[in-house]
Amino acid sequence: MNIKNVAFGGATKMGEGMTREAILIASLGRSGTTWLGNILSGLNGYKMLNEPLRPEDPTEYEARYRHRLYVKENDPAPRLREKLEKAFTGQVPQSYKWDFRSEGRLGMLLEHIWNRKVVVKSTRSLRLLPWIHRTFDLKGTVILIRHPCAVISSMLKSGGWGYDRLEQNGVSPFDQAVGEQAPASVAERLRSDIEGTTTNPEILAHMWALDYHVALNHHENTEGKFSHLVTYEHLLTEGQRCVRGLCAFLGVEPNEGVFQQLNRASRTASDQLSTEDTSRQLRKWKEHLDEDTVERVLSIVHSYDLDIYGPDPMPALQR
Repeated sequence: MNIKNVAFGGATKMGEGMTREAILIASLGRSGTTWLGNILSGLNGYKMLNEPLRPEDPTEYEARYRHRLYVKENDPAPRLREKLEKAFTGQVPQSYKWDFRSEGRLGMLLEHIWNRKVVVKSTRSLRLLPWIHRTFDLKGTVILIRHPCAVISSMLKSGGWGYDRLEQNGVSPFDQAVGEQAPASVAERLRSDIEGTTTNPEILAHMWALDYHVALNHHENTEGKFSHLVTYEHLLTEGQRCVRGLCAFLGVEPNEGVFQQLNRASRTASDQLSTEDTSRQLRKWKEHLDEDTVERVLSIVHSYDLDIYGPDPMPALQR
């Protein structure tokens, strides 16, 4: 038996928190989730848990199971509920899933024990938000959104995120991108467009749009009772204002540690990321995607009734 694992498992049990203190960051990969998670885990008593819904077994990433999870709002989903209950209370004994501020094993163990409140960072929960908010009483959810062209450009540069082939073992583009992992009414309305997908950026655009279509409709329908919307672009250019607004929504006071993290790029960011040269950072995708690709991506996004972004790097409007 591994002594390190035993020690971390013991610290996990001692550091059990409460669901009502948990903060969920719901977003899509390459949108600044780790950065925002580092910022919020600077709040007093908090620590960050990474991707509790990420499959442990790589074979689970096969076509048809892209893990854009969706369950109906009134579905009991007991296995999913148990998994997220453990996440929101910090009962995840795998040390690699945690992102501690402390250095050294002893410091991490002590932080795990004493900081009982959890910031859960998840890039697979946007389609689950109606179910999550019906099932759990959280401190609050932050919906982080970034320009689809910036997200897709970053995904393409980092390997396509598993959508690198439009036909895989006879699986259609629709089943690769959606399958049963979306509300049937939305999926069926857009089936023909998805089946007509011919490029990887297009299929990624459908994934981006479907995630945020579900999340933002829920955000609007509940009048922001459970969630707070933050754009990556405004977090980068108006960071302190964004953080203060976010903390006001959560009912917490920002501290110096929060603002220190605001000025630091995350460990998962590009080596060329700068939180100072914001203009260049926001326009990088224009250097990577050609005009036809940008036009097609935005056309797909707008077909989902999402009008936050246009050809400009900054949001066209704030919902």
